[in-house]
Amino acid sequence: MADSSSKDVKAELLYISPSQLYTKEKPYYIASPPAPGIQQSNETFESKETKITNTRGSESFYSLEDYGFEWIKYPSDASLETNYDLQTYIKDMEEVLKRHLRAEKVYAYDYVVRFNKQQVYRPLE
Repeated sequence: MADSSSKDVKAELLYISPSQLYTKEKPYYIASPPAPGIQQSNETFESKETKITNTRGSESFYSLEDYGFEWIKYPSDASLETNYDLQTYIKDMEEVLKRHLRAEKVYAYDYVVRFNKQQVYRPLE
């Protein structure tokens, strides 16, 4: 891979802190108001300086096996403006990933749509 140092930036990111508690229960966060007496989250975080690399131009270097993610190209002209468009796009993505990963089942359980830096979140139906 070519030297990517010019593509690197450093930033403070929050990571979940190691905790003995997590040996007994998984970290959780309840997005809606929890029931009385229930803690909304058991997560604790720590800040770490982290190198972030712009992967543009070297996408093929990254593999799921080595990096935990990979880039795949999928041309789409989906508008994502209506719920029907979004649901169709999500089903298409499930099929693309199913074929690419040779999986029996792929289920999209969450998503974020970004339009000009504005995030739109709509629950899957």
